[in-house]
Amino acid sequence: MKNTDYYFNPDTGFTRIRQLTPEGRWIEGTAQVHPDDKHKQTEFRGGVIADFRLSINLHKDAIRTCKSIIKTLKQLLACMEQNRQFNPRGYESGLIKAEICRRMEEIEVHGDCIAILREELNDYLNALDNWAK
Repeated sequence: MKNTDYYFNPDTGFTRIRQLTPEGRWIEGTAQVHPDDKHKQTEFRGGVIADFRLSINLHKDAIRTCKSIIKTLKQLLACMEQNRQFNPRGYESGLIKAEICRRMEEIEVHGDCIAILREELNDYLNALDNWAK
């Protein structure tokens, strides 16, 4: 089975790149131009823009996954704390809290990557606008 799917329609200027995540979900990035500018859209330009958007969406999906794992770990910790035999300073508690911290740091890293990719995409789009003038 293919992990990526690419589509370009020269008549409309629509470009789509999809990628299959390890969880089995399709994440996509798209690029579409204004109908008046569709003659300027090329497969390469559309592919670059769609690839930027795909990368941003992959990072957003990773953030969503981390938040889901953090929620599950916090629920597990809350259930463990209700047990009378639970030691809040114990080994298991430390492991869960460390994993929660690691996932929160991972969310920050993905957020930083999204900001960088958005900035690079805006620079690319500005360069295209300047070139077209």
